[in-house]
Amino acid sequence: MLNAGRGEVFAFDQLKMYGQELMWVFDVWENEPQLDFEVLERALIATPHIAGYSLQSKYRGIEMIYQAACQQKIISPQPIKKPFYPIKNISVASAKNWRDVLLTIFNPANATGEMKEKLVENANGFDALRKKYADRYEFGFVELENLSLPDSDKELLRRLGVECLTY
Repeated sequence: MLNAGRGEVFAFDQLKMYGQELMWVFDVWENEPQLDFEVLERALIATPHIAGYSLQSKYRGIEMIYQAACQQKIISPQPIKKPFYPIKNISVASAKNWRDVLLTIFNPANATGEMKEKLVENANGFDALRKKYADRYEFGFVELENLSLPDSDKELLRRLGVECLTY
């Protein structure tokens, strides 16, 4: 079961009663930033609501606000130079398949371990953990170096949004 939707999609008390046989993957949490630590501990993957928290999504959000303000005549449209997104260069020389590549770009298991460790120490640290991912890049803005994979893996990566590939 994967919850990356907006808002409280699952009632955690019901999940704990009836979802025992499921693998729990959460990015969105009931009552966040206060978390149910039993659910956090049992989650296979746990991230601090970062699914849309990337450099690129922040720019898109600002762009949406700007366009709405222009449409409502709150501000006058101005020529705007779009920001340059620095491409995060990642070496994937040791990658044996597409999964290794994706886990090199972002490994949710690392985020899970950190989230479980840090929030046990500081229950109010949810927002601080989230801010740690402020410079996370979307797959389409990552340049991969030393990519030596079968064409089928490269095609799958393209379909998953990894567009800035160097071969």
